[in-house]
Amino acid sequence: MSEPKRKAGWTFILLPVIAILAVWLIAPAISTTENATVFLGECFEPECALQGDITVNFFTRDYELTRDDGSVVIFQPESVNMMSWPAPKD
Repeated sequence: MSEPKRKAGWTFILLPVIAILAVWLIAPAISTTENATVFLGECFEPECALQGDITVNFFTRDYELTRDDGSVVIFQPESVNMMSWPAPKD
C-alpha cells in the first residue's frame, strides 16, 4: 500500500525539476533579439560593431548573429564587450 504513495511523491518532485530544466534549455534557443549591436574583442567603435538578429545555439550556448545580408556570425558570450538592442515597442 505504501508503494503507490512513494511513486506519487517522486512524481511531484521530478515534474517541477523537469519543467525547470526544459525551460532553461529551450527558452534561449527560441528567443530572438532583433536589431542588436554587438562589440566583440577590442572593438569599441561603431565602425567595427556587428549588427543583426541574435539567437542562442541550443547545443553550444554560443550566440549566432544573423546580419542583414544573411551571413551568420557565431561567437561565445565571453568575447562580448558590449551588447545593445532597442527597447520593445509595447
